[in-house]
Amino acid sequence: SDKQIAEPLLFRLDALIDIGVEYLHLHRKTMSLSGGETQRVRLAKQLSSPLTEVLYILDEPSVGLHPHNLEQLFVMIRNLKEKGNTLVVIEHDLAFVTLADHLIETGPGSGIEGGHILYSGPGSSISGAPESQIKDYLSGEKTVPVPSYRRKSKSRFKVENATLHNLRNFSCTIPLGSWTVVTGVSGSGKSTLVFDLIETAVRKNLALKKNAGSRIVLPQVTLSGIHSITNVVTLDQKHTQITSRSDLSTFVDLLTPLRIFYSSLPEAARLGLGPRHFSFNSPSGMCKKCSGLGTITIDLLFLPQQQFPCGECKGKKLNAAALSIRYRDRSVGDILSLPVKSAYTLLADLPKPCRILESLLEVGLGYLTLGQPLQTLSGGELARVKLALALMKRSSKTTLFLFDEPTSGLSQNDIEVITTLLHKLVDRGNTLLMVEHNIDMMCQADHIIDLGPGGGEDGGTLIASGTPEEVASSPVSKTAPFLKSALSGIIGRAEELGSGHVFEPGQDRKVAALRNPLSGPDASSALL
Repeated sequence: SDKQIAEPLLFRLDALIDIGVEYLHLHRKTMSLSGGETQRVRLAKQLSSPLTEVLYILDEPSVGLHPHNLEQLFVMIRNLKEKGNTLVVIEHDLAFVTLADHLIETGPGSGIEGGHILYSGPGSSISGAPESQIKDYLSGEKTVPVPSYRRKSKSRFKVENATLHNLRNFSCTIPLGSWTVVTGVSGSGKSTLVFDLIETAVRKNLALKKNAGSRIVLPQVTLSGIHSITNVVTLDQKHTQITSRSDLSTFVDLLTPLRIFYSSLPEAARLGLGPRHFSFNSPSGMCKKCSGLGTITIDLLFLPQQQFPCGECKGKKLNAAALSIRYRDRSVGDILSLPVKSAYTLLADLPKPCRILESLLEVGLGYLTLGQPLQTLSGGELARVKLALALMKRSSKTTLFLFDEPTSGLSQNDIEVITTLLHKLVDRGNTLLMVEHNIDMMCQADHIIDLGPGGGEDGGTLIASGTPEEVASSPVSKTAPFLKSALSGIIGRAEELGSGHVFEPGQDRKVAALRNPLSGPDASSALL
């Protein structure tokens, strides 16, 4: 019957509605979806099954989702659990963690410093786990520090008549030399504004070189006040091309200065070895047996392929001639097998490699080995490697940094490290413009631009703008309730000093308590 034919289709449509993307047109191309929309469509597809007794394994389903959208996801997950299914979720979002029936925490550090079970049991009992790294965040005793003042900038650039996708004659102002977060529910037009319009226009203005000015007019947007921006650095979520030959040293371009340095050593000159002889990607330098991969792959017929260290180069990827050249008793192959922090100590006298390694240390990746294949890095590690690359570009003090959810894949400890670095970046005179859903990062901003009120055709409107304290007081913003809870300490102090007060540089930098609006003992019953 028609009902039997339509039932599976209606079931899928119901799932899309339940997850909050009812505004999407079915003919819309997936490449035009925002990160949050893509995540929710994928989740709706996987989580809408009527099956029971199924094991679902979810890897950070909160990525790309605004806190308001998370509530819809929580309801869907609750329904799955009530059907008798089992869910194993890898997640950093504290609101998500508080809803779990059983918590497993690994650590205590990352990479070789991790791999141990710090706690396994009910979430309500984690406060008694002495080694837990997240218990203090869950209880609210530890928070990502919130600045007690916001930078005030007289210089700003203005976006006028932005019209693309769901943005229609959109206008806003962005302070220069400050940290601005663009937020709003998923699909509200954040990426369109920051990357499709602002980035495109600023880069086009810079390409004009001598003719670059303070105002550029394009068919889709007009930008004014951008004459002081001399460079643009983008850290987005676009897919990184990773091959079996890609490792950390090649991705951050550390291998190039290393090859040049080793070829300048007297012994290398005597043997006639140039930079290409120290590259495992060059026939002149690679180990012939493993082709510079460091491993040999063996097919085991009906079993999965197995990889073993190359017996000739011992996993060091280079041939004997290249490995014979040593600096402080270390060959290039030996250095690639070192952790970042050990290589930093060894190469302290080499300025360029040292700067690259220092950036990796700053983002908390000192435990990674330089020769570690990129395909073995977690999402959070890869995001921090990209951030390190962005931080290396420090030549200009008038750089516009554009970030797309840099907290993706990061724990609370990692976020605390990153926020410290980003504040230093802005303090040097740079401008930081970020698309972000993470409440901790919103609390760090000097200025917030909140889009909405919904996604798709219901979005593209400026709902609120100003300091986090000002946006938190908006009666119509869907971000405001979460910000207000997180900033409760600072808001109370601001109200005592008067409405609209902005803390000036040099005032008391006391850290206010930051509590996740969805955490706490009653979070589960309140949301689900």
